[in-house]
Amino acid sequence: MELATLIDAFCASYEGRDTALFLRLVFWRHRLGHLPLASITADLVDTEIDHLAQRGALHLVGGEGLIPANRPLSPASLNRYLVSLGTLLTYARRRRLLPRSFVSPVKGVEKQPEPEGRLIYLTSEQVNPAVLNLAYLSQPQH
Repeated sequence: MELATLIDAFCASYEGRDTALFLRLVFWRHRLGHLPLASITADLVDTEIDHLAQRGALHLVGGEGLIPANRPLSPASLNRYLVSLGTLLTYARRRRLLPRSFVSPVKGVEKQPEPEGRLIYLTSEQVNPAVLNLAYLSQPQH
């Protein structure tokens, strides 16, 4: 089975909330869609992630389509592309389109290091009491 066929089957059955997943799968379809699943290796995936990093971010402009945004993709974005391919291959293995012994080529590709993000503190006025877990609040703080 070719990757493009798998992407079509996955997209037809996808019920998740990540709408950007489809856009990431378009990249994989364009770059590797013609290949049989068994021929996709970690080295090939790594090469495509490098290509994606060199290409940089794109943005949609009305009437022009996708054009370069003149900025690099963040490490988190590159990791999401990698995870989307892994999700697709997991789907194939669970549907027995790949043997259970299949080792995903994504496992052989290192993820990009990501910053830990921001830590923000909320004031009591910013917190919605209906959302708080009262059991957690009743525990002693260390």
